[in-house]
Amino acid sequence: LIAAGCLAAIRQTAAQLFTNGGGGGGVGSGGADMGTLPTVAVSRAELDGGITVVELFLKLNFAKSKSEVRRLIAAGGARLNDEKVIDEALVVGSGAFADGQLKVSSGKKKHGLVKLSQ
Repeated sequence: LIAAGCLAAIRQTAAQLFTNGGGGGGVGSGGADMGTLPTVAVSRAELDGGITVVELFLKLNFAKSKSEVRRLIAAGGARLNDEKVIDEALVVGSGAFADGQLKVSSGKKKHGLVKLSQ
């Protein structure tokens, strides 16, 4: 069960997140409060070495296995900055990060952030 004190924050986050058709717009577009989303950090060195979209979803614990992420991509449920991912071999570079962060979405209701660290 959820503590009564948490319900107001949960309701506020849900209302912000699902404004404008479910995605809340893009990163920084005034949709969801990005501070309440699950967040992981990746370094520039990791990006220079190449990090796949599958690895990003696993870092955020949006799937239990690489094959689960691949099925999500094949079904059209994976998004980066509200853009549908169609290639499971996509390698994410620093150019994908808007204002040092990348919004990752799994389906309509599961969102997270990947922040670029130094």
